[in-house]
Amino acid sequence: MRIYEGQLAALRWTGRANSEAGRKIAAMARAEREHNRVFDRLLAERRVRPTALSPLWSVAGFALGAATALMGDKAAMACTVAVEETIDEHYASARPRRSATTRPSCAAPSRSSAPRRSSTRTRRWPPAPSRRRPTRR
Repeated sequence: MRIYEGQLAALRWTGRANSEAGRKIAAMARAEREHNRVFDRLLAERRVRPTALSPLWSVAGFALGAATALMGDKAAMACTVAVEETIDEHYASARPRRSATTRPSCAAPSRSSAPRRSSTRTRRWPPAPSRRRPTRR
């Protein structure tokens, strides 16, 4: 999302927001916003702690998007295509590692096949402090 925001900011700044690349990037940003809403909902439902590096990735993504858009429409589109291909490859490589009964952590649970968990088995964040001392390796 932040890559698209950086690209759109740079395209607006250079007056190219209405170019063909600008329109395509704006459409992809709208789709990504919906994708982020789904992921944010799943994170909250499953009580998953976000990474502490999120602020760093946010700034880096915006900077990457802005820098490539300032280089031109072709560079902006090349960046977008490369990121999307990398994500697709990541998802494709993760598929064989999962068993047939394991659903990916980012997928919405199926109403018919998702196992019901009792409230006693739900993992909570932050976890309760451990009474054991960490072992040294």
